[in-house]
This record gives sequence, structure tokens and C-alpha cells, in this order.
Amino acid sequence: MSELPQDAELLRAAVNASADALYIVDAQGRIRFLNSAALRILGYEDERQLRGRPSHDTIHYLRGDGTRFPASECPLLRPRLSGETVRVDDDWFVRQDGSLVPVAYASAPVPLPDGRGAVVTFRDRSDVGAAEPVA
Repeated sequence: MSELPQDAELLRAAVNASADALYIVDAQGRIRFLNSAALRILGYEDERQLRGRPSHDTIHYLRGDGTRFPASECPLLRPRLSGETVRVDDDWFVRQDGSLVPVAYASAPVPLPDGRGAVVTFRDRSDVGAAEPVA
């Protein structure tokens, strides 16, 4: 049987090698982990720039037209509260520079030591003819 630290390193390497972006939020909705694809799409260079920050208020607070997207209406973090899996094919995330990137994502509940969090996988839809933001 493999030791957990070796498995953890193998898992981290596999997730970082994934072509799809992935990040994990804790029970309070704070970003706990991002893979390399997520950092690249969001325009960050280091996971430490996002770790511990509130997911919604950092990368999902604007709609495609530039209007504020209230956290109370956000489906992205619903899995940590409801336990359901959510899929959205046409949405927008906010990059580090404030620009919007069209995304499709799936968000699923994940048990964490501090309670139920969510694991989010997403793709940049810029290359599939996503509509330009209105703003």
C-alpha cells in the first residue's frame, strides 16, 4: 500500500498536468487550491495570490455585461451548501487584470476537514465562439 504523502504528490502532479482548470473552495467559499490551468486562464502566476481569498468575490462577481453578480444568486458555490452538482455552460470569470473570460464549469461537493467544500472544473470558452462581454 502506498503512503499518503506519495499519493498526495502523485495526485497534485496529475491535477496540475490536467488540461482542464480545477480549483477547490472550502466550506466558507475560500479558494484552497488551484491547478496550473486555472492559474493560466485567470491570469495569475502563483497559487498563493488566490489561496484563502473568497471565490465569488475574487473571480465570479461580474456578469458578462459587467454588472455585479450577487453571491446569493451564484450557482458556483451551491454544491458546498446543497450537496448537488451544478453545470453551467455559459458564464464569465474575472481575471486578475479585471477582464472577463467566458467559461463553462462544473461544481461538485467535496468533503473537507472543515466541512463540505466544492471542487470546480472549468474551461475557457474564448476559442469556441463565446459572445463578447457587453461591458
